[in-house]
This record gives sequence, structure tokens and C-alpha cells, in this order.
Amino acid sequence: MLFGSSAAIAYGIFAIYMIGYGLGYNKIEIVEKYSRDIYFESAGTILTLITLRKIFRDKIKRKNK
Repeated sequence: MLFGSSAAIAYGIFAIYMIGYGLGYNKIEIVEKYSRDIYFESAGTILTLITLRKIFRDKIKRKNK
């Protein structure tokens, strides 16, 4: 799971770089392509779900003791 969130963050940074490149060299097709490929919310969702799973698992373990 950590690999998935790391990949989403890395690709999001790459997409932002490409958007900056496209804006700098007036290449609108690059900006349009990469503006749809920013995946920071995916990384946040993955990390949130992992954290919630751990919290609920710990609650269940404490309840069953």
C-alpha cells in the first residue's frame, strides 16, 4: 500500500513539472494532458484507509480481550 501512495505522489509531482514545462514553452496540449493526471488525492485516500483499518483493528482487539 505504501508503494501505491508513493507512486501517486511521485507521478503527481511529475505531472506538475510537465504542466509547468508546457506553460513555459506555450505547449497547451501538454498542459491539457497532465492537468487531468494529478493523483495527490489518491495518495491521501490510500493513507487514510490504511490508518482507519489500523484504528478499527486495534479497537476490535481491545474489545475481544
